[in-house]
Amino acid sequence: MQTGAEIRWLSGGDVYSAWELETAGYPPEEAASLEILQYRQREAGELFQGYYINTKLIGFVCGTRSFADHLTDASMKVHETG
Repeated sequence: MQTGAEIRWLSGGDVYSAWELETAGYPPEEAASLEILQYRQREAGELFQGYYINTKLIGFVCGTRSFADHLTDASMKVHETG
């Protein structure tokens, strides 16, 4: 790993930066909204990690939990607990 680099849980304060990366990397119709990313961080923070270099967020990965057999656009917007 690069000097000054770290992987850590993404804080609520870094969700906006994650959203900026999201919108830069996906077409508008595929990018998650800021509200969806805030929801994922709040409800599924254990599934939301950031890659930082010298404290600057340069990448992230996040997910949600679903008990459905197949993921859909709708299931990606809800985090099932339990």
